[in-house]
Amino acid sequence: MTPLLELDHVAADIGQFHILHDISLQVPEGGVTVLLGRNGAGKTSTLRTLMGFLATRSGEIRFAGRQIEDLPTHHRAKLGIAYVPEDGNIFAPLSVADNLRLSMPAQKPRTSDAQGVLERTLAVFPDLRAAWTRPAGTLSGGQRQMLAMACALVQEPACLVVDEPSKGLSPLFVERLGEVFEDLRGATTILLVEQNFYLASRVGQTFVLIDDGETVAAGSMADLVQSDELKARYLGVQVTAKGENP
Repeated sequence: MTPLLELDHVAADIGQFHILHDISLQVPEGGVTVLLGRNGAGKTSTLRTLMGFLATRSGEIRFAGRQIEDLPTHHRAKLGIAYVPEDGNIFAPLSVADNLRLSMPAQKPRTSDAQGVLERTLAVFPDLRAAWTRPAGTLSGGQRQMLAMACALVQEPACLVVDEPSKGLSPLFVERLGEVFEDLRGATTILLVEQNFYLASRVGQTFVLIDDGETVAAGSMADLVQSDELKARYLGVQVTAKGENP
């Protein structure tokens, strides 16, 4: 598959600290790529650099063949990259409906009218239809994560970037997240940071492993599932059973 998104030898700092040293990855168009590594390896910093919250010290970021590392964050979003941070991105006092409507682009969506976009999104997240008028702050943790993802999807992004969606969620909602990502697979390009290896291996088609701010391995998810050495060395556990986490 042709890469829609590429990071090529990217380095970035937070203040005086060198956080990313040499990150290279490719996200194939229409696929799900999972970024994996131990806590503190630099996964979230990679996403923040991709979105322009952290400036690159060196290297290139390309989206649809265009270099974007010098573009401000809102320009990257306009190109079609939607970002769901680890803690979500919702307005707690507002209703589910208002959160979704506020997230839609001001201009007419690319492929349909606004109502059509909402209907397609609610088909992926039926729980949100039932909670349509409720304040977002009253939702469960899993429902809030679903809402944050739905707010990104109503933008009709070319690439969805999601950081740790299953963190702190019950096994039931982790299963539901798996179903959501499976539904989205092929419909949009996804770059996912995920600590739950069961979920990552279920939905991911390709993987990128990073350690201490550097890319150390990449390939098909099927190959990683079979590699006890990579899982033990870079994820810290031999994953042998459903639901075990690195």
